[in-house]
Amino acid sequence: MKDLIITALNEANTVLEKRVPKTKKDYIQVSIEDVKPLELINFMKENNIPDDAQFSTTYEGETSFGSSVDSSLFYWVEIETTSQDKLRFRKDKFSTIAFRLVSETLTKEGYKRKGFNSGLLKEFDCVYDMYMSGDFDRLVKYYSLYFVFSPEIINH
Repeated sequence: MKDLIITALNEANTVLEKRVPKTKKDYIQVSIEDVKPLELINFMKENNIPDDAQFSTTYEGETSFGSSVDSSLFYWVEIETTSQDKLRFRKDKFSTIAFRLVSETLTKEGYKRKGFNSGLLKEFDCVYDMYMSGDFDRLVKYYSLYFVFSPEIINH
């Protein structure tokens, strides 16, 4: 079982690495509080604000002169993902990809799903962290909660 799980997890990691995003969208907001309406086009050109930018208004709360309002333009830009973004993505997605591949692999080899007390899961860390640290014995114990060898499956 251990070798099957390791093989499936290695495949899951390969699949995951192909999916890790290299870029993400970031929100840019530029105040236009001091820009006169007739100067807006020039302001946008001077500040490299795209034509598809949208208007936004932020209310800061009440002041002695009334409501404080900040008018701005906002738009989205593509930026590179940070190593922290990539790690967060890996931790979020690895267990789903891994479970599907482990399930397919074990099922082909005569294992079947079984029920268990979900309270037993609290003793396990993040599947990605266990995989990256090479804690395969714990991973086998983890997946053993879900699967049991069933020789009658192989005979059918």
